Amino acid sequence: MDGTFQDLQPYIEKVVDVVLPLLGDACNGLAWFFQTVLSQVTNREIATVILLLGILLFATVKIGAVKTTRGLWDVIVAALSPKILIPGLLLVLYSVMIFLGAYRIGIWSSKILLDTILEISFIGLPSLAIAVKANSVVSIYRQFVIPEIGFGAIVAFYIGIESFSLPVEVGLQFVICAFTVLQVVGKYEPAGENVAKFSSCLLTVIGLGIIVAASWGIAHTWNAIDWGVEIEALGMALYYPILMVPAIVALGYYAVYETLGIRIKICSKGMRFLTRAYLYGLLFPSLVAVKHFNGSEITNYTKCGSWKERNQYIKNYKRILAETAAKENAKLKRMESGLGKRGFDEDGIWLDWENLEEIKTSLRSVASIQDRRWREDHAYAANMQGAFVDVFTPRGCISGSYVSSDGRAYICWMSNGTGFTFGVGACEGSSPSQRYEGLTPPATDSESALLAQFVDEEDQIALPHWFMDFRVDDTYK
Repeated sequence: MDGTFQDLQPYIEKVVDVVLPLLGDACNGLAWFFQTVLSQVTNREIATVILLLGILLFATVKIGAVKTTRGLWDVIVAALSPKILIPGLLLVLYSVMIFLGAYRIGIWSSKILLDTILEISFIGLPSLAIAVKANSVVSIYRQFVIPEIGFGAIVAFYIGIESFSLPVEVGLQFVICAFTVLQVVGKYEPAGENVAKFSSCLLTVIGLGIIVAASWGIAHTWNAIDWGVEIEALGMALYYPILMVPAIVALGYYAVYETLGIRIKICSKGMRFLTRAYLYGLLFPSLVAVKHFNGSEITNYTKCGSWKERNQYIKNYKRILAETAAKENAKLKRMESGLGKRGFDEDGIWLDWENLEEIKTSLRSVASIQDRRWREDHAYAANMQGAFVDVFTPRGCISGSYVSSDGRAYICWMSNGTGFTFGVGACEGSSPSQRYEGLTPPATDSESALLAQFVDEEDQIALPHWFMDFRVDDTYK
C-alpha cells in the first residue's frame, strides 16, 4: 500500500500544482467580479433591493412566512427545471460570448459590468418567452429587436446617466410599480379602462419629470460624467438585442421541435427514428410548418408507405399551410388597418373588426339563456337587462336589452367602438332567434315593433357580417 502511494505521489503533486493556481485564479476572479459590481451600485439599485425586500416582507406578513417560503421555493424549483435552466444557461453563455467579442474590439469594458448583468437579466433571459412564441425571424425582430433598440433605449440611456437620492429613488420606484400594476390590471378588468388610462397618463408625467430632473443634474455635473462609459452603455443597449437574434431563433427551433416530438409520442408511438428525422428535415426551416403540424398530420404522415409518399405529403401540407397563412395574414392586415375606423372598405366589409366576433359569441350566449327561460317559464327574463347584459358585453362596446312588458318578446344588441351593431331577438319562443346588423342600434321605441328590424338568421343578404368569421390567427406571421 505504501509503495502504491509513493508511486502515485509524483502525479498527485503535479495535479495539486495545476489545480491550486486555477483555484486561486478562480477565487481572485470572483473577488474582482463582486468588487467591481458593488463599486458600480448606485442609489437606483439600492432602492430596487429595498423595494423587493419590502414586497417580500409585506407578503410574509400578509400570507404568512410558511406560504411565502413555499411560494418562493416553487418558483426556484420551476426555474431549475432542465427545460428552463439549460436554455437559460445557454443564453447567458451566448451573452458572455457577445460581450467578450465587444471587449476584444474595444466597445465594452468592465466599467459597465453591472449594467451588463442587468441587460442580460432583464433583456436576454426574458427573450426565452419570445423564442417559445416565435413564428419566424421576422416575428422575433418585430417582438424583440425593435422594442429594445427604439426610443426606449435612448430614454433609458439618458435617465441612467443620473441617479437621485435614495429616498427619492425608493419613492419613485414604488409609485412607478404601483401605477404600472394598475395600468396592467386595468387593461384586463371589465371596468378598469379609466384606471388604465389615468395610470398611463400619470406614468408619462412621471417619466417627463424624471427626464427634466436628470437634465438639471447633468447640466451641473457635465464635466464629472464619464461619457466614454455612457456611450458604451448606449452601444450595448443597441447591439446586444441585435446579436441575440441567432440565439433566440435557435431556441425557437428547439421549442417547436420539442413540442412536435411530444405530439409524435402521443399520436404515433411507433414512429421510427429515421422516419422522424426525415419529417424534421422536411419541415425545416419553417417554424410555422413545425408549429402547426398537429396530431392528424402526424397520423397521416405515419400511414405513408414510402419516402416518396412522405415527401409528397409534406409538400401538400406546406402548400395548404401557405394558403391558410396568406388568408389569415390578409385578415390580420385588414383588421389592423381598420381598427378604430368607421365605414366600409371596397369589399363592403366594416373596417373596424375589433370585437365583432366577441359580440356575436356574447349574443349567442344571451339568446341561449333567454331560450331556456322561455322553455321553463314561457316568458323571457326581464332581468336580462342592464348589469346582467353588461357582463357579456366586450370591453369598449356598448349594449342594450329590452323585454316586452308581457315577457313574450325580447331583443339584445351590442355595438363596437365605431358603432357597428349586431343584435338577437325572439318572440314567443321562436327558434332559432332572429338577428340584426346595422350601423346603429335597432329601434326600441315601440313594443309592438320590437323585432321590426330583425330578420331570420338564414338571411345572408341582410346579414352579410353575421356569416363572416372575424377570428384572426396571428400564429402564421
